[in-house]
Amino acid sequence: MQERTLIDDPGRAPAREPGAAVPAAPPSLSRLTHDLNQPLSAINNYAQAGIQLIDNGMGDLPRLKQLLEKIAAQCGRATALSQEIGKTGAASPPAAQKS
Repeated sequence: MQERTLIDDPGRAPAREPGAAVPAAPPSLSRLTHDLNQPLSAINNYAQAGIQLIDNGMGDLPRLKQLLEKIAAQCGRATALSQEIGKTGAASPPAAQKS
């Protein structure tokens, strides 16, 4: 029995040449990526601020609660976007594959 490698896989896309341009993402994909990255960046920023407050001995509970509420709101925003993407993806027919 012969072992197959990724190189032997006929369904695998050919490798790009070193230095070749990466194909641009469709505008809708770029917008979705941007829209999802916004709440994720905010979540990271609020969490980092909370960590800094604690590290500097300034982590009073009301301020930390406020940061956690902001994190929860941004998680809700990202979840809503993810659900919308799921609905759109389920409603759209799969893209035609090129031979």
